[in-house]
Amino acid sequence: MQVGDIVTLSIEKLNSEGDGIARVDGFVLFVKNACPEDVLECEITKLNKNYGFAKVLKILTPSPFRVEPKCKLHKLCGACNLQHIDYQAQLKFKKQIVEDTLKVDFPINDVIGVGDGFNYRSKIQYPVASKNKSTRILAGYYQKASHELVNIKYCPIQPDEVNDIVEFIKDKAELHRITAYNEKSHKGLLRHIVVRHSVYSGKMLIVLVINDNRVSSDVKDLANDIYAEFEDVTGVSVNYNTAKSNVILGDVSQSVIGKDYVEEKLADVV
Repeated sequence: MQVGDIVTLSIEKLNSEGDGIARVDGFVLFVKNACPEDVLECEITKLNKNYGFAKVLKILTPSPFRVEPKCKLHKLCGACNLQHIDYQAQLKFKKQIVEDTLKVDFPINDVIGVGDGFNYRSKIQYPVASKNKSTRILAGYYQKASHELVNIKYCPIQPDEVNDIVEFIKDKAELHRITAYNEKSHKGLLRHIVVRHSVYSGKMLIVLVINDNRVSSDVKDLANDIYAEFEDVTGVSVNYNTAKSNVILGDVSQSVIGKDYVEEKLADVV
């Protein structure tokens, strides 16, 4: 078996990264975007001593658990990698991953789902970037195992209004001549857009993470625009982060307008 070989693989189950596990004469191969019970035509892309990797070329026999992903960027974006699997089946497979990882003698409880598996994410942290010499603001998630940003306009796993807010921030930031942070040159102002969404109240707190130690008039104007445009935004804050690292938040935050918190309910406690 060599890199570049074309093989037919039957997917047994998922590993902890959500990749499919298959075997060729006992040798383990990991396959992205695979589903248990898939039969796939794959190309071997990398071989290590005890395991290797392969990519899907063709689905020969689709798993009964395979569905059409709701997100068009599913294969590219690294934020979620199981949308091609029926949600109820995902919960069962996730339980199996825990059982395989822990290998304990006591039973593992079933995984508790969240509705249909969409619009549930309550904490959104979008890195911000621009490409080449463009001033266009991009925001989204990184491709898996990379720092290549996928510009996202619609993400089905977060509340719909968050998509609208992020697009609004991107457009207004450009109008206010706020530049996107470049992690290689350490230049640019806006590093991350963070949204905390309350399932209890539907309200949101927006945090603009900036590569500075002060709030400029342009950032204040952007914060005021956001607060005025969206009724469910209870406040806009800035977080100061000038570190040359990929840590999202710095140690100090400051409210620019409105509240600096949202209320959430856990059991009967608000």
